[in-house]
Amino acid sequence: VLSDSANRVLGQSDFKSADNNGGLSAASSSSLSSPQGIFFDGTRFFIADTINNRVLIWASNPSSNNQAANIVLGQGSMTETMPNRGDVATCSTLSFPTAVHVNGNRLFVADSGNNRVLIFKNADTLSTGQAADFVIGHSNCHETRPNQFNDTINGINSGTLSNPASVFYDGSDIFI
Repeated sequence: VLSDSANRVLGQSDFKSADNNGGLSAASSSSLSSPQGIFFDGTRFFIADTINNRVLIWASNPSSNNQAANIVLGQGSMTETMPNRGDVATCSTLSFPTAVHVNGNRLFVADSGNNRVLIFKNADTLSTGQAADFVIGHSNCHETRPNQFNDTINGINSGTLSNPASVFYDGSDIFI
């Protein structure tokens, strides 16, 4: 039911709190730090938890305040927060994700800090720490520099990205 005020809060214990990760010293399955992109596909709820370098996924629309997420992408556990898990980028890491979008069963994540968009081809079978199936903006998942596709293609062109902030897929075209 729509109303003039929010009836549920995620990432905080109540509507008055505003601390990163709910004031906890570490991230958890119910905390957020600078969430930017959200998406609800009619069943699942997705949040790009930007400063924690992860995407949190709830298997169903959250029904209570500060409800814990079921799955985390970009990290190996709900308490990890380092960009690229503190190492080099891979298909299973994130650095400052800013947007999420689901169309059909494909999940798209704008991975701003790694200058790429990651695509997971089956959102129904996602699990914590899972690797993406495809990358847009680089020739592989280890490259992260802006506007560089590989060592031979540099600069702004149709195969490179720099700090993608949003992503949308209409079923045939991807808009970044």
